[in-house]
Amino acid sequence: MSKVQFRDMIESIFINFLISGGFHFEKEVSASGSSMDYVIYGSEKIRLKFYRDVRNGEINCMVHLFSVKDATKPNQQSGHDWQFLPELCGEANDKNIEELLRSVPDIPLSDMEQLNRLKVMVERNLPKINV
Repeated sequence: MSKVQFRDMIESIFINFLISGGFHFEKEVSASGSSMDYVIYGSEKIRLKFYRDVRNGEINCMVHLFSVKDATKPNQQSGHDWQFLPELCGEANDKNIEELLRSVPDIPLSDMEQLNRLKVMVERNLPKINV
């Protein structure tokens, strides 16, 4: 999958959310030379990084909430500033290992299915986080 296709898939699912949230496209990187494709969108208060691990087919989203220091240096960021969306939203915090294992599908989800699951999580939780 090329980076253009991954970005197109993201935008086909999240376009209304991105527009209404004031997000703009910032950056995309393809897996050539690494195992990750990722696309970053930013707004005034938050940055979203959608990524696809090419090796295992995982698609997920990371969130970067801007702090006061970010306002003076918006382009400076470190890895620890990003948080996984499911962890930030508490989606997995209350589950024990057995519950987590039961939630793993027998058949791997397609890219579109994974993005649609993320959309539900984003729409349900991000408005509460993006203050």
